[in-house]
Amino acid sequence: MRPADERYFERIEDQLDELVTDFVEGTVGEFDSPAGKIEGAVRTAVALLTEGVVAAPIEGIDRVELLENDDGTQFVNVYYAGPIRSAGGTAQALSVLVADYARSLLDIDQFRPRDEEVERYAEEIDLYDSETGLQYTPKAKETTFIADRMPIMLDGEATSDREVEGFRDLDRIDTNAARGGMCLVLAEGIALKAPKIQRYTRQLDAVEWPWLQDLIDGTYGESDGGGESDEATGGDTAGKGGTDVADAGETDGSDGDTDGDVPPRAEPSEKFLRDLIAGRPVFSHPSESGGFRLRYGRARNHGFATAGVHPATMHLVDDFLATGTQIKTERPGKAAGVVPVDSIEGPTVRLANGDVRRIDDPQEALAVRNGVEEILDLGEYLVNYGEFVENNHPLAPAAYAVEWWVQEFADAGADVRALRDDPTVSLDDPTPEEALAWADDYDAPFHPAYTYLWHDITVDEFEQLAAAVADGEVTGDVLVVEGVEPVARTLETLLVEHTQTADAIRVPAFRPLLRQLGIDDGLRRNWNQLPESARTYDDGENAIRAANAVAPFRVRERAPTRVGNRMGRPEKSESRELSPAVHTLFPIGEAGGSQRSVGEAARTRTDAGRGVIEARVGDRACPDCGEHTYELQCDCGAHTEPYYECRECGTVCEPDESGRVVCDRCDREVESPREFTIDLNETLATALDDIGEREGAFEMLKGVKGLSSADKTPEPLGKGVLRAKHGT
Repeated sequence: MRPADERYFERIEDQLDELVTDFVEGTVGEFDSPAGKIEGAVRTAVALLTEGVVAAPIEGIDRVELLENDDGTQFVNVYYAGPIRSAGGTAQALSVLVADYARSLLDIDQFRPRDEEVERYAEEIDLYDSETGLQYTPKAKETTFIADRMPIMLDGEATSDREVEGFRDLDRIDTNAARGGMCLVLAEGIALKAPKIQRYTRQLDAVEWPWLQDLIDGTYGESDGGGESDEATGGDTAGKGGTDVADAGETDGSDGDTDGDVPPRAEPSEKFLRDLIAGRPVFSHPSESGGFRLRYGRARNHGFATAGVHPATMHLVDDFLATGTQIKTERPGKAAGVVPVDSIEGPTVRLANGDVRRIDDPQEALAVRNGVEEILDLGEYLVNYGEFVENNHPLAPAAYAVEWWVQEFADAGADVRALRDDPTVSLDDPTPEEALAWADDYDAPFHPAYTYLWHDITVDEFEQLAAAVADGEVTGDVLVVEGVEPVARTLETLLVEHTQTADAIRVPAFRPLLRQLGIDDGLRRNWNQLPESARTYDDGENAIRAANAVAPFRVRERAPTRVGNRMGRPEKSESRELSPAVHTLFPIGEAGGSQRSVGEAARTRTDAGRGVIEARVGDRACPDCGEHTYELQCDCGAHTEPYYECRECGTVCEPDESGRVVCDRCDREVESPREFTIDLNETLATALDDIGEREGAFEMLKGVKGLSSADKTPEPLGKGVLRAKHGT
């Protein structure tokens, strides 16, 4: 499974292909029957997918057998048990795919379910969910759609005392109770992970599951000529990662607008709101204006299934969001872990005095959060492109960000390198005058820092705002507009920063706003009426085409995709502490008493002297002077290396490629740890001196009784001193 060559790093679908082929052809294993070959392939595939660290391959799959369809042909029946849960949804679903692939290579017919068996699946899923709970519960129509098309019969052992009320005593189902393993595979595997499974079916020529697309799109009711799809009933199939971007309209690179009458958008998904528990906040509803703005990219602290949020946003939502908090999200996957990213845009808020400000400083967020009346925009939501690939989710329209604008600016003929080298110029955060000059001089789209959210207001609101601005006045460097509610609300939706008094709205950096409204510095409009194409675009609910019609430059859609999310399980992000809690991984045995106090051990007198203890730690040798020590650094300054000497014959050994150390003469494993006499009093004093601390800087420094690692290398005591001082 893990050969020491490049084959281990091949795509998983290639590994599964080779694995199944080896079992079917008899290259691996000695199986007399086709059922045995399929069972071996399925178990091994699950072991491969779970890296052999869970019980699912052994305990989660009971057996595989061949049964007969009503026409006399044979089909494959896989018995699943409860421990298959530990494999996770993807591995569960892929186990079915592997069984089907092996079935096709062995030329065994598909499973043809009877009507009562199909309905039994739906009743059983609901029964299991009500009793035990499922991560995702498919609707009855979805369950029957899957059961009717599954080429493999999903079966399993009874895991419940409750029995189904209808569709009992079926010939090919051994029990009337809920079969937990089967329910997990069908619901949390096939139904929930359909987009991922589709990615693998496209790579395996012998496997055809065309019905997966209907399952992903939520059109499983339509293909049978009856019922409504999830989309028609306000459903939430987009959350699975289906083809959920509107077909009408493609981005038109020539004018910064979109073709057609409807802009491309990802369909809202409500799946993340299911099973919402009281007390766990919803940060934004599906694709709602004001929610997180999707931005593609990754920060240095991004990992798998993570999403970047500005630290100021974390504070403004009362710190419900913290590093590591799990959130249920609308797309691309079902959940993500929060990581703070201060290089993206922060939230925009309205304060109690009417001021609208964007907060990019966490300290400012803490200072003003008690005076925040409304969070107008949660800021950007940084998601890596790879998350969309992993979840087989179509790419949603991207936010117009600086990295996109810079490329268009360079294509327009600007010397980007020279501008970056100029210490007086900031490409990321230019002045309004620089942004306007660049757009005019290079015929490039307007800089995103001053591109407002025109797609979030209607054409009527656009015209009302233009009229109000034209009727205003410029006082110094501030635009003063009449402080009426509709105008104020439109400016808030656009995220235009301003201050507000009882009768007036004051916009400081107003020239970018004027140009995008088609108004000059003298507050004269250069247009009388919007073109019909702009007025009717998206039924008048999107003013981006209106802005492009009157502005002297191209205006991109700033945030076409909003991502809804809610709190998942906040307890997942709580601090982890060793039990009992310790400050340093330095062994002191029984010398420190029940508290394992290093200070007490250093003061205790023994037969060998004050603070002298015996400890089993790793033997390390200095490559320069040959001195033996347990410390990572020799007194001469060189870094030490583990020293392996056979206790039987005295042969000095070296680790092999796998890290194992074996004596060739004695054919036995060799370890580096041995008993050392340590002057703990001197070691502690040296550590305190090295970091410039005194013993009074902490209340107690707790060590450990012994080390459990293979080489048993203790860490420097100074690290523990700093932890004790800061309560870590």
